[in-house]
Amino acid sequence: MRSRALPALSILLVGLLVLPVPALASPQPTPVCGFCGEQFAAEAGVNATVAESTVVVRVHGNGSVTWIVRNELSNGSEAFHERPELLEATASGLATGHHGLPGGAELASVRMDGDTAVLVYRDPDATSRRAGLLVVDYLHDGGREPWYYVNADRFTIRGPEGSVVANTPEGGAVDERNATWTGSSNGGPYASGVDLEGSPYVVFGPDRSATTGLRTAAALGLATLPIVVRSVESYVLFQTATFAASLAAVLLVVRRWSPEPAPERLGAALGALGLLGVVGPVAGQGFRLAPVSAPAAFALALGLLAWDGRLRERVRTARSQALVAAGLLVVAFLTLVPVYVLGTRFERPLLVAARSVGLAVPLAVVLPLGATLDDRPRAVRWWLTAVAGFVVLVLSMVNPADPPTGLGGGLTTLFLLGLALVGPLLGAPVVVLGRRLAAGPTGRGTDGTSTPAEGATAPPE
Repeated sequence: MRSRALPALSILLVGLLVLPVPALASPQPTPVCGFCGEQFAAEAGVNATVAESTVVVRVHGNGSVTWIVRNELSNGSEAFHERPELLEATASGLATGHHGLPGGAELASVRMDGDTAVLVYRDPDATSRRAGLLVVDYLHDGGREPWYYVNADRFTIRGPEGSVVANTPEGGAVDERNATWTGSSNGGPYASGVDLEGSPYVVFGPDRSATTGLRTAAALGLATLPIVVRSVESYVLFQTATFAASLAAVLLVVRRWSPEPAPERLGAALGALGLLGVVGPVAGQGFRLAPVSAPAAFALALGLLAWDGRLRERVRTARSQALVAAGLLVVAFLTLVPVYVLGTRFERPLLVAARSVGLAVPLAVVLPLGATLDDRPRAVRWWLTAVAGFVVLVLSMVNPADPPTGLGGGLTTLFLLGLALVGPLLGAPVVVLGRRLAAGPTGRGTDGTSTPAEGATAPPE
């Protein structure tokens, strides 16, 4: 691969700059109450209409819970008063054939209270004790389950006597030992304000002032740990090993064939590709929806730096290249935040900008890696750093505590595997640029080390 082969690699780099993250398929909505609203009316087999459903999930200290469901009927209550066995058959059928939560509940009792059907179920093993606190994960998706919507007008999880809610469950209103969500018994999964996509835990402890902070964080961390471990196994381990092997192969090829394009030409190519990665999405989708990425911004800035001869002289060592690469990542972040804010595309622009910068970390690390390519021990250390950078990229795309599920999870797995295979090849021009910048204006000697110009001294490392 001589210098004439570098344009091909540079052209491939544009794929990394504008490569979209795969669209994640939305999981199917699941009702939080399998005994409420339309499900109760449908199971009854009579002309019954539920006007309001309320649920109280009582948590006991031994880990069991009791569901108390009250379905107020606007019509159809006469049939249950006249035939009590119909109400019991309806409640029994829901215990085994409902769609939603809870799973494995047993019918305890059923009765009519005026026009309201009162159903009581018991779930013997529905909580876990973590760091001495009770953790209820009913509303958490477990890292693989569908997201839930509140198909009851009020859904309350109530802790044991003397306990309080020790955390702040997303979307819930907390009052002492009660965490309550409001929804609609007839609004369906897409009714405004009834979804639980935040996937909350509810933690109960003896005293809120004594259990908030580290202890609650420990309980939540221990509850989430199995999900994190599964995410690492699915999205990190094999993909990272693949990236490490692919990058090592690319480095061996570059070191053996020693492409030597002029740094300014390579910088111009990187700058042009970076500009394409920035301007292309804006031109194609408009400013508000443009997926401007940190890898594109980084390549543009790096190209401009390499094109300037005075700046090139200041980045001849791996250390200086690493500092410059880190600085360019900071510049990319500071540039993307106002772009995302003004574009109004994202609700949390700081977080989205930080994740976008995470995608550019491996691209930044391979710049000083190229500078050390002829010094094997140092090259190995920077290679390991680049592998760690790929882990940062993965974590920028996948939240290990709440990973994508279903089809979205499969697409993400394949995307990361493909990026692990192709990414090092796309980053090869940056590796070559780092090596050429370290060589200085006179190129390399036959031993692979930099040869300074006559009368000049090589810069210290």
